[in-house]
Amino acid sequence: MIDMLEPVMARIIKKFLASLVTLLLTPLPVFADITPDEAKIIRDEIEAETRCYVSPGPEKVGPRAICVWRPANAGADLLPTLYMADGMIGIYVAAIPLKRAIESGELAPLMVIGLDPQADPEERAEEYVRHFHGPKSYEAHNRWFVDYVIPWAEGTRKAAPDPAKRYIGGFSNGADWATTTAAEHADLFAGVLVHSPMMTKTKTVGYWQETGANTLRWVVSGGTEEISGTIKKKAELPKKLASSMAASGAPVRVCIGKWAHEPRAWRLISGGSITWMMQLGDPAVVTNSIEAKSCASPS
Repeated sequence: MIDMLEPVMARIIKKFLASLVTLLLTPLPVFADITPDEAKIIRDEIEAETRCYVSPGPEKVGPRAICVWRPANAGADLLPTLYMADGMIGIYVAAIPLKRAIESGELAPLMVIGLDPQADPEERAEEYVRHFHGPKSYEAHNRWFVDYVIPWAEGTRKAAPDPAKRYIGGFSNGADWATTTAAEHADLFAGVLVHSPMMTKTKTVGYWQETGANTLRWVVSGGTEEISGTIKKKAELPKKLASSMAASGAPVRVCIGKWAHEPRAWRLISGGSITWMMQLGDPAVVTNSIEAKSCASPS
């Protein structure tokens, strides 16, 4: 699903082909540009390495799956951990661009934990967005994540029990969840991956400073062709969010480019972004052409 070539991505690729002469003069890192065929191979390998567990879910909801991906070469080490919204899709978005560089030793290993969402879109949004149809579902999901999932992962799956090695991320409404959770529990995390937030309320500079969220490392992305429902064209919400965070003193990597609201686009801008956020090594190792053009990090 994440490797379907949408028309917008086809146009982006054509645009980059026009600049191949320049690119050839500056060779790309070995792991940066992954072909669709290679992405499918890596996805299959990630599926084989991932273990999913049935856990007690948020109150009044029932059991929920938690999926855990650890690189095969990580052994039994405690690993920095990225908690991703939306289950296996979240794992694919984060892990596919990093896997080969981790296997080679170019990047330090990480663990990615994907939290399955509610199947119904309305119920999913209720869990991820505090102000969507009232806060009850959001708060129940938040308590489950903070009070059950994190202690479970650190007690049984060898997630590093250190806020400096704990990260959270998501896309779409999952990005709204990651933003709010990180801001309200800034002492629990070191960084946040925010791809294409839809309903996050733009906060003032003072809010990020008061909660301590300005001490976290933030990645914020938005596509200028994301026009659907509550998504505003030209990535206005991500731009405002990133601007507010940066003004508060937070280190923010901002990725704005011509892509639609879909997982393949988020995967294509995640390699260097996650490496920068989690400080796994040199982001250039996995920064592809699209990321290089669309993303800017503080020096």
